[in-house]
Amino acid sequence: MRNRIILLLSVFFQMAGGISFFTYYPRFLSALGADNFLISFIISMISLASFIFPSIIGFFSDKFQTRKKFIRYGIIGNIIIIIPIFFIGIEYIWIYFPLIFINGFFINCYGMIYPLFSEVCLNDSKWISYYSAVVASAWFFGSFFCGIYVDLIGIEYLFYYYISFLLISFIFSLFIKENREEIFKLNKSLKQDNLVNVDLEKIQHDNILNTISYSLYFALFFRNFGIRPIFNVLAIFFALTLTSDTEIGFLISINFLLQIAISVMIGRIINKKNMKFILILGFIFSSFAMLGYYFSRDFWGFLIAQLLISFSYAAFWTASIIYISQNTTPENKGRYVGLANSFFSLGNFTGNIFFGILLMINDNFYFTIVVMFLFPIISALFILFGFKLTKKME
Repeated sequence: MRNRIILLLSVFFQMAGGISFFTYYPRFLSALGADNFLISFIISMISLASFIFPSIIGFFSDKFQTRKKFIRYGIIGNIIIIIPIFFIGIEYIWIYFPLIFINGFFINCYGMIYPLFSEVCLNDSKWISYYSAVVASAWFFGSFFCGIYVDLIGIEYLFYYYISFLLISFIFSLFIKENREEIFKLNKSLKQDNLVNVDLEKIQHDNILNTISYSLYFALFFRNFGIRPIFNVLAIFFALTLTSDTEIGFLISINFLLQIAISVMIGRIINKKNMKFILILGFIFSSFAMLGYYFSRDFWGFLIAQLLISFSYAAFWTASIIYISQNTTPENKGRYVGLANSFFSLGNFTGNIFFGILLMINDNFYFTIVVMFLFPIISALFILFGFKLTKKME
């Protein structure tokens, strides 16, 4: 229990800092004089790294059977690399691209904390939902208070807000324990009965993709392709209508606050009968949220859109990680959780490129929303026609 709490505390502070970077770093670059097209491509470097590295990092984490080292190296590298990211002048903007890409590598090294947590909690759907809830609460805390921080201190001092969270996360990571022998023993003797009755001895890394439905990976890709580029510049988009950074911070953070309760609820109610429905609902609500952004012209309209996006993410992502976690083993969990993250991030990267091209055609955020809202619907169609439960789940 103690190790689970330490893992969750490290995740909380890492994610609270991370959301401040993803949400307000585009504003930071905009304040330096970068245009929207360039900002979109700079941020896409993290997505490119998150497409390339998760499966590779997961493979080596499985091969050498260590998660803890990757977690610590990830935080240390993240702390070091953000110094030039924030302090190199805009006249050297070309160097931002490799630096952001390297930062993405370290972020994905830290991402091995989820496979470790899943192993420590024995793939229990309740604890996995708690993990999602902690991530959502961190996103709420980090984005909301970052909005207040920017209002009071200024966007030019974003670095100090971000690094303080990374340092606290690193301190907690020093107390993480990883006993691989115990993890293997517990997982092999486990008789799962909360969602999927998996015979862990028979699932090998060679045939795991025959166990996990391909359609889920493509659904994750198209969802992020459509909505993540919009979310990356959401603070800028809200600023077109709203004038208060506190209001903007609240709008960005409120969907994370709601995700806390929704993630826990889904972890308790999800089963083989409703999993497909929850996934479809989650993807469709992403498109509804984008329509909400398009038609909103004040704080309350944006608030409704954010409520929709909160349900969307909590539904499809909690269901996805429960499904993948309970159909993998300690021998291959890092690799296939990484594969899901790679598809997710590939959607982010290619979506940002497509988004940038749309901005070149028409530098109007409302125009891009009309086009991008179609892609989460494609995700829902992949699940509707392609998603199948494993033989053990049927």
